[in-house]
Amino acid sequence: MLHWFFQSPVTSAAGQVGVSNECAGDWYSYCREVCYTIVSQNDICVGGVGLHVEVDESHVFKRKYNRGRLTAHEHVWIFGGICRETKEMFVQVVPDRSGATLWPIIQRKIAPGLNHNQ
Repeated sequence: MLHWFFQSPVTSAAGQVGVSNECAGDWYSYCREVCYTIVSQNDICVGGVGLHVEVDESHVFKRKYNRGRLTAHEHVWIFGGICRETKEMFVQVVPDRSGATLWPIIQRKIAPGLNHNQ
């Protein structure tokens, strides 16, 4: 877990700990899953007056060069945001990137602030 925390490559961690690359990869996946579970259960609202929130979506679990075995999570999208100033964040699995899907999440998870362009 310490290697995962310090972002060591999986192969390096496996060699130093004395386990297979697959075992180290499973532990890295477990650590990511624990972090996701904790962050996704935080029902916080980020941002607010004078604060900046960056949002982005990402496609995860895609096979590289279409090689390897197919997984049930082949097409998983996550959507999240982070406040630049406070470092508070949210992340959520979403079925797609449509406005109908993302807009309610934005309204629920991001506090309104002042628009400096008006």
